Amino acid sequence: MFRIASLVLVTLSLCAGQLYQTNLSGADTESKRIKPKIFLEYDKLPAGGQCRVVLEVQVENGWHINANPSSPKNLIPTQFTIKSAQGIKLTDVKYPKHQVINIEGLGNANVYEGKIRISGVLNVPASAAGSNDQLTMEIRYQACDDKSCEPPDTITIQGKIPVVSGSDKLNKRNPEYFN
Repeated sequence: MFRIASLVLVTLSLCAGQLYQTNLSGADTESKRIKPKIFLEYDKLPAGGQCRVVLEVQVENGWHINANPSSPKNLIPTQFTIKSAQGIKLTDVKYPKHQVINIEGLGNANVYEGKIRISGVLNVPASAAGSNDQLTMEIRYQACDDKSCEPPDTITIQGKIPVVSGSDKLNKRNPEYFN
């Protein structure tokens, strides 16, 4: 049975270099099938430079989300995207290796289960120096169990992060994600 899932807006704290959920508004988070967290390589973004980012997703036990790329092609793939007020772009997105499961009536499907990590690189324009960027990071996914799939859903994670010039010191964060 399908249920209607709504958008969850998550307010973030960026001061420690990790985007994490601090204040939820919108739908009941217990109804979500995934729990995302964002980790940045630095405590600030370097104008004219790059910062690696990791989206870590915990998929609820007994559920899976479709891989990217999806297979069969008609399944909705998991997607990680960003929007930025200062023109920051997400590039070099790498999705993890998928698992293959057999779904009755569909055949083999590429899926993610458990904890996964999607990585990418934030390319920061030099013109953004001295600003605080309002980043909007989204994960679009479709959750399924062994009997049914829920409608596609999107979780939005928003937060402000300072963009500094090349002469400002960047502090590395989250070494367990960026070796």
